[in-house]
Amino acid sequence: MNQRHDDKRPCKDGEEPPQRPSAKEMLAEMDSDKDGRLSESEVKGPLQHDFLKIDTNNDGYIEEEELTNAPKPKGHPPHGKPPRGDNKTGK
Repeated sequence: MNQRHDDKRPCKDGEEPPQRPSAKEMLAEMDSDKDGRLSESEVKGPLQHDFLKIDTNNDGYIEEEELTNAPKPKGHPPHGKPPRGDNKTGK
């Protein structure tokens, strides 16, 4: 039987890879004071750690354009491959 992988089907384990939310979605989710921008106290997750890098105009807020232009987080290694340096000996 010849099976081809269809890119529209889920991964072999049955799950789709997670999609990164858009800048608008992130703003809508985290902008608790609804001012259209994110202060350092409003952000969570990877944005917290990279706040100063993402706030390129150094005004203390992350706007939609800065979110759009922010570096994308590193994804998981290709399916079936362990992360670099991760082996069965634990070294």
